[in-house]
Amino acid sequence: MMKLSADSLVSEAVVQNFECAAMLDRLGISFFEYENMSLASLSQHFGVSLQFLNSYLATCQIKPSKLAFWMPNASISAILAHLNEWHKYFVHHKLPYMQRLTTAALAQPQNALWGCSAEVLHDLSIALPLFNADFIEHINEEEEEFFSFLRLLDAAQHYQWAFVKAIWQIFVKKLTVKQFDAHHHEEDDCMKGIRTLTHNYHLPPEASLTLRVLFSELQDFEQELSAHADIENHILTPQALKLEQNILARCNRLSFLH
Repeated sequence: MMKLSADSLVSEAVVQNFECAAMLDRLGISFFEYENMSLASLSQHFGVSLQFLNSYLATCQIKPSKLAFWMPNASISAILAHLNEWHKYFVHHKLPYMQRLTTAALAQPQNALWGCSAEVLHDLSIALPLFNADFIEHINEEEEEFFSFLRLLDAAQHYQWAFVKAIWQIFVKKLTVKQFDAHHHEEDDCMKGIRTLTHNYHLPPEASLTLRVLFSELQDFEQELSAHADIENHILTPQALKLEQNILARCNRLSFLH
């Protein structure tokens, strides 16, 4: 794992590992404002030790997708808890950071843009906030409706009140796992517009460091979304369907007894 060196410039550290930029952003430090400052001077300026920066960098590189290896054997409640943490990571860190990078890149001189035309960057500065708003709305809807429904199904295995409420949701409100899943698939590949706008995140090597970090973050975000969707589609939903079938089977048995 890369270790930050006191003699390195901020720009040099970021070029070696773009995660350095994200780490500094979490500390309220915009790397693009201090590119030509040494890490030793940066540490002194902000009152944080180089040892802390190295330790925090290691922590920041542990993304939700890297903690998902245990998912296939996890309970629904554990999967939902992890996905909730993933949502917080997106909303509170990833999306605002990409927006700040876009604003910073747009403020750079035209000659720093190189292969990324000002028009493309301007369009991205408009499209990204709209995407962020839609994405946050989707997350809130998913947590408030689908995740709440799944928690109710999970509780219905153990509590009579939850079982009765789950049956009411299924038969009266006509809520089913398949219904939620179909709606979710309609919103797959939500990064298509951004990907098209940025020409599949392509930049020439001469592009400014801020632009390279931005496009790398956009691409990384799409990969994170793909990993997130895989867990929902291939682990969470199949478990939820089985759980729903068990609830319905129990309901049928009770109906038969009466």
